[in-house]
Amino acid sequence: MDSLATIQLGRLEGLNINGIHTFLGIPYAKPPVGPLRWHAPEPPERWEGVRPAKQFGPIAIQTTGACFTLRETRQSEDCLSLNIWTASLDREAFQPVMLWIHGGGNLGGAGSEDAYDGASLARLGVTVVTLNYRLGVFGFLAHPDAGANFAVRDFLAVLEWIAQNIRAFGGNPDNVTIFGQSAGAQAVRTLLSTRRARGLFHRGIMQSGGSEPSAIAPSWTFARTQAATERLMQMVGARTMDDLRKVPTDVMRKASHALCGVSGGGVHTPADLMWVSVPDELVDAEGFSGWADEVPLMFGCTENEARYFIRQVDRNCPFQKI
Repeated sequence: MDSLATIQLGRLEGLNINGIHTFLGIPYAKPPVGPLRWHAPEPPERWEGVRPAKQFGPIAIQTTGACFTLRETRQSEDCLSLNIWTASLDREAFQPVMLWIHGGGNLGGAGSEDAYDGASLARLGVTVVTLNYRLGVFGFLAHPDAGANFAVRDFLAVLEWIAQNIRAFGGNPDNVTIFGQSAGAQAVRTLLSTRRARGLFHRGIMQSGGSEPSAIAPSWTFARTQAATERLMQMVGARTMDDLRKVPTDVMRKASHALCGVSGGGVHTPADLMWVSVPDELVDAEGFSGWADEVPLMFGCTENEARYFIRQVDRNCPFQKI
């Protein structure tokens, strides 16, 4: 029997797979396209009737990263969706909630990777959430006429969505753990520096976060990313942000990749990356304004992490095709 849940925007019909209620491709924001490209995410429209939630949403525009095993390979700027696994739809279950933020150097990956299936954690009594967020220049452009940290705003939109809706999936909005690996751990670190995130999560796990200053590259700053943005604008022939919003997606995808410091083979290190979160009016340059005193953190590292990205060229891998 299919699973049904009611959230603020309407009713959802998901899957029941071996007793785990699975809801896929739930929009948490309007499509960030056209005038909403490089704009804070806006709430999606309400819908009438029952909305199917049985298929992962399109993944963010990307060109590189590990050759992930994805259950959804469609790429689109219309990528702002989340997925949920839970063993209970009882609003009074008050299960702990875990929000997984995927890694991939802010250049690749998705919440629909096979490795991120939430069913096993759900069987332990957890309401599990994964998300897609904007990658590359789409998520991390910095320009005084547009702002910066659009992916961080995506994270905040998901946390706010959880606060408003997670009880429909048996979750406790007052017991939310954010966790991630590599760029996902860096996202956790960024949310600790984001005042608007305070109170939206209650525990954090950072696996191979890489958030310390680079020893062999300049610090990540708004000015550095703005300079890369201006080079990108020159590459695509855009003089203003309005011009840039009209540039075709694939042209932007290739220019984003060309400036990210990743070699044609796809190997990259934190020192190579250009599209990252930077200090601005949202993210503090110093201190941890989003880290409440009672929020515990767990730190770890991933052994042989680089092997995830070093491989022979595979012409069938969608992330090796620029």
